[in-house]
Amino acid sequence: MSSIGEPIGATELSGPEPLVRYSRDRDEDGANAVVSAFCEPPLDGVPTEAETLYTWVDADAIDDLLDSARADLRLSAVIWEHPVVITSDEIEVYEPGTAVE
Repeated sequence: MSSIGEPIGATELSGPEPLVRYSRDRDEDGANAVVSAFCEPPLDGVPTEAETLYTWVDADAIDDLLDSARADLRLSAVIWEHPVVITSDEIEVYEPGTAVE
């Protein structure tokens, strides 16, 4: 029996935990927020042998979407081989090979 306020099967719906959850400042553009997220532990920086962010995604498009976005915006992409979820408030970086929606 579930407790009041907890949907039945809520634990079954939870997905993988991100390696990094980075809170984006409203004045910070999306590209810088993504790079900053990769600088957080345990990642500690952009892979030096990897291509630039622009090789993986159109960072200008991310900035434009975040600038004009509603609160429920949710983008996902693979950046530097890590699945990344971008919302208007947060960047989540997952372990390579993790399926995220």
